[in-house]
Amino acid sequence: MGSAFGLYFELGVTHILDLQGIDHMVFILAIASTYRFTDWRKLLIMVTAFTVGHSVTLALAALDVFKVNEMLVETLIPITLIITALVNLGKTSQKVNRTAVYGLILIFGLIHGLGFSNFFNALMDDRQEVVSSLFAFNLGIEAAQIAIVLALLVLSEIFDFIKPKAKKMRVIFINGGVFFLALQILLDVVID
Repeated sequence: MGSAFGLYFELGVTHILDLQGIDHMVFILAIASTYRFTDWRKLLIMVTAFTVGHSVTLALAALDVFKVNEMLVETLIPITLIITALVNLGKTSQKVNRTAVYGLILIFGLIHGLGFSNFFNALMDDRQEVVSSLFAFNLGIEAAQIAIVLALLVLSEIFDFIKPKAKKMRVIFINGGVFFLALQILLDVVID
């Protein structure tokens, strides 16, 4: 059991940090881009909401509750990135309802979980271990996401220290990059 737990934990970490699945990492960066260290509780709730959504769809797919339409999911994932970037860019000029943001992140977690469900199902050779495997995998996801958030917060604090009052510029830069990367991913999916 211990070695299986470690394997699935490591798979969760690498799922987030793998550059071939950069959409997940970029999503986490976008979520954290408008916050500072003093907002760590809000960020933790957001990251956890994303993991919960991700976990639910992985569990449902692993238990064969539904089958995933890969083309639809691969189209929706970059759309979640585009929406997140646009919401964040809108935050620079106005307040956004936090509860709505948490709900949106949970829904986007559901979508991103679907994107990995076929691969996860292929890994599951013993259906008896679904719960423990999912727990370890999602714990790895949560740990990697928190590491990304912490790294971004440290860099943001350094940037804000060097260039006070430049938060708006930082948010525009990060989310502009997320928007254009997501648009490229979407075009690649649609054109293929």
